[in-house]
Amino acid sequence: MQHLLLISLGPIQDFIASARRCQDLWFGSWMLSDLARAVAMKLEAEAGTTLVFPAALGNDKVAVANKILAVLGECLIPGALAESGRGAMKSRIQTLAEAAFRPLKSSTGWDQGFRGELAMKQLD
Repeated sequence: MQHLLLISLGPIQDFIASARRCQDLWFGSWMLSDLARAVAMKLEAEAGTTLVFPAALGNDKVAVANKILAVLGECLIPGALAESGRGAMKSRIQTLAEAAFRPLKSSTGWDQGFRGELAMKQLD
């Protein structure tokens, strides 16, 4: 039996509500799209999975909505595939955080004024 898997990232209202400037809103939208792309790519890489939405990932410049819909082959377990997508999303968040926080961490630890440990806990 085939399954239809719908994954929704969000709620996006939190991104909108926390935006204080247009730049915050833009970045929140970009980040949500980037995370959705990571999940969709993970699903697409799974043998027997066909993406419905987005139909094609194209290049990195094309935005991906916060909902991903896929048809799963008969041997695939929806819950396991959803967890795999969650893992891809967490991995992408970690990559983005490491790139953003790298300038704030020296060989002796976090720069003064930046609470690196707290930031990493918030990401988890």
